[in-house]
Amino acid sequence: MKIQKALILLVISAVILTGCQEINSTSNNTAAHSEAETMAYTGALKFLDIGYCEKIDEQEFKEKCNLDVKDAIFQKEAVNNLDESLCKSLSSEDKKESCKTKIQIRQRIDNEKVLQTTNEKAYTSIVENGAYENCDSLEDQSLVELCKNNKIFSDAISNKDISLCKNLAKPDLVIECEKVYNETSSIKLD
Repeated sequence: MKIQKALILLVISAVILTGCQEINSTSNNTAAHSEAETMAYTGALKFLDIGYCEKIDEQEFKEKCNLDVKDAIFQKEAVNNLDESLCKSLSSEDKKESCKTKIQIRQRIDNEKVLQTTNEKAYTSIVENGAYENCDSLEDQSLVELCKNNKIFSDAISNKDISLCKNLAKPDLVIECEKVYNETSSIKLD
């Protein structure tokens, strides 16, 4: 009885943490099995723990549970290590292809993060060094725009020419530029 209550709590937690859709797809595949076995299967997949599979009495379902958990562990390791060769260990062609796709997606995300960090460092360097002529070399268009806006702000202040603020494309930036200009021009340097 305690095991059954624990398994029920496990399924409720799984629904809350992973959403109903994933649990429903698992339930549809295990509809012919007892509720306790289905919960054990779900828990095994959720926690990647073959120990839950041991709670399943029906041998074929227990084997499926063990295989699916092993596949999920291999896939997780493959994706975490970005190693497509680990996908070959999976039990079906669909799982192998899914694994490779997940690795490719992860690689794209990682590459985008590296590119974003590189662009942000380049932007910071341009602004810190006043090398605004390099703004167009940035690959991120939002950073190019920000860089050019910084140049206009900088030129307005260094040339003591508030009219340069009007070159900004957005009215709120024009107002901010004029505000910064007025604040900095009121500071007297001795």
